[in-house]
Amino acid sequence: MATLVLALLPLSAAAESTTRPDVEAEESPKPEFSGWFLGGSSHFITGLETWGDDFGAGIRGGYMFERDMVRDGLFVDFTRTGLDAFQGRAELKLITAMSGYKAGIVVSERWFFYGGGGIGAAWADLRLDPDFNGSNAALSWQVFGGIEFRPAKVLSIRAGYRHLWVDRMSIRPFTLEGDDASMLEAGVTLWF
Repeated sequence: MATLVLALLPLSAAAESTTRPDVEAEESPKPEFSGWFLGGSSHFITGLETWGDDFGAGIRGGYMFERDMVRDGLFVDFTRTGLDAFQGRAELKLITAMSGYKAGIVVSERWFFYGGGGIGAAWADLRLDPDFNGSNAALSWQVFGGIEFRPAKVLSIRAGYRHLWVDRMSIRPFTLEGDDASMLEAGVTLWF
């Protein structure tokens, strides 16, 4: 009988190991805030003395490298804003195209603080009345910062502040003086 009990002990141990494995289940991959990204945003622009305040939209894409808790990379972005210029007497469309550098710190697996800057061009299209339409381009630069939340590996939601500067430009017979603006923005980003 003792031989039968000893023979059954390995069987009971094997049955117990299948019900309570000692090996932990493999964790799902954590969001990383690195790789290719493409996102869109809406913004409110204010502070342009000559040009006025209004809402706009933009798109930004690029690549973020992973270095421990730090992420950094290059991007390109495009924004478009429709403004009422010259105290509402004219309509001005402002489009910016920039490339730049973005960096940040991952504070948890889902939260990321970021900042960066870029340089490029701003294109303005001015319509004063049905008979006048003019456009021109000028140097532009920006600095920005914000916070990003990543609820899923392929999606993040961000909110931030952007400071935009546009150089002086001439749209004959007008000269639009160089001006800077504050932009509050919110958007979503897809990660690949």
